[in-house]
Amino acid sequence: MPPPTPVIKNNLENGIKFRTQPKFSWETIQSLGSMGGGINAGIAKVRTKDDPLNRVFIEKRFESKHIDFKIAHREIALLHQVGDHPHITTMIDHFVDEKAKKASVYMEFCDMGSMMDAWLKIRKGKDRVNEHKLWQWFVQTMDALVYCHRGHKPDDERAVMNWARIYHRDIKPGNILLMRAEVDGKMQVVAKLADFGLAQSDEWTSQTKDRSSASRASAGTPGFDQPEFPRFSGNSDVYQMGLVFVCMCGLRGSPRSRQNPQGLQWNKDRPAGSGYSKELNSMLKWCLTSDPKSRPEALDVLKKLKSTYNGIKTQLPPDNQPLEIFDQPSSGHNPQIPQPMPFPGVGQPMFQPDFGQLPRRPGPPRHVLSDPEVGRIGRMPNDYVDFVNGRRSPPEFVAGGQPIGGSPNDMAHMLEDDYDELERYGGLDSRLLGGFHPHRGYFPPFHPYR
Repeated sequence: MPPPTPVIKNNLENGIKFRTQPKFSWETIQSLGSMGGGINAGIAKVRTKDDPLNRVFIEKRFESKHIDFKIAHREIALLHQVGDHPHITTMIDHFVDEKAKKASVYMEFCDMGSMMDAWLKIRKGKDRVNEHKLWQWFVQTMDALVYCHRGHKPDDERAVMNWARIYHRDIKPGNILLMRAEVDGKMQVVAKLADFGLAQSDEWTSQTKDRSSASRASAGTPGFDQPEFPRFSGNSDVYQMGLVFVCMCGLRGSPRSRQNPQGLQWNKDRPAGSGYSKELNSMLKWCLTSDPKSRPEALDVLKKLKSTYNGIKTQLPPDNQPLEIFDQPSSGHNPQIPQPMPFPGVGQPMFQPDFGQLPRRPGPPRHVLSDPEVGRIGRMPNDYVDFVNGRRSPPEFVAGGQPIGGSPNDMAHMLEDDYDELERYGGLDSRLLGGFHPHRGYFPPFHPYR
């Protein structure tokens, strides 16, 4: 029997229930399939008539078993917790209908695909990413990881103690999305950490009263598994992030690992290769330290990334294509710089992401989203009282005395069999290139964010 409907409680004892119907009225533009399996029942491009700018968003639907085992609830809760970070995909809306066995999460659309799309081109040996972009994306995604691990005050140990730490556990090129956005007054390509379907929260594992089982729960993608797999910790995410950037520097195939022994071995002394600076090679080598006890934490990596890049960026080759992923655009012509759309005037409806009136994260640039008015969310009214009540606090998952994710054994079994199965049979690129599954037969290529 599945667990009862969960309630999230924060430290202020404010009960928060999940929305049973979406806040906005959504229209499907294009169905993109279900990626041949995984923790979704289909992904689609959608619009809402409530949006004055008529933008495209992404809907991720959940299967009934993901509702029964509260996986949909968990992913929505985690996106709510960290979705206000500028380099984590933003949740716009959601609903969970327990009776109808339907649930969806609606997110911003990233218009330049994923790092997987870029890596497939890099592997052919004809495209190269400018080193400035690699440093910028590395800083952005590591900052997102620090937020997951330590919250909005990463240097304040007291605040960190009260933060519900999140481990992503499935960082790979396909889960880092790219989009054009304005940063410090300039348009550029930015990176966003996505897909929290396999993420774990300290709050959830504490409710199971069995952290050791949760820390060994299988997750991730073969080739991107850390040496200590199946155990994981915060610096396991750091290792996976390092592997992503090894791929973006030109690795010609899936990385070799214990779960992928046929993969390609990268140069452990120069993981970025000879085409990039010794400083970038040094940073990746540090992140890819085999011993998890010696591997750095995300916050240490972020600080060193920033200081190192600031020290060498004037010496690096200039980035002459700031709005393209590669040094030379594939179309062979210079792109036109997109102009920001005007902010809706008086009398026009305000369209808002659904993370509520949350305290803004001190320090980093303003919220980087796909449209300018969302960047001003801090000055907007927000009536999302069904899901947000007051300030954000570390959530406590409660469901009749049971954790919302089911038992660790149930979770590990389902995630192992359902999520990783296709990629174990079809290889790292099976979702994007298509492949053959021994029980489900042939499944076609799928590009989730195009």
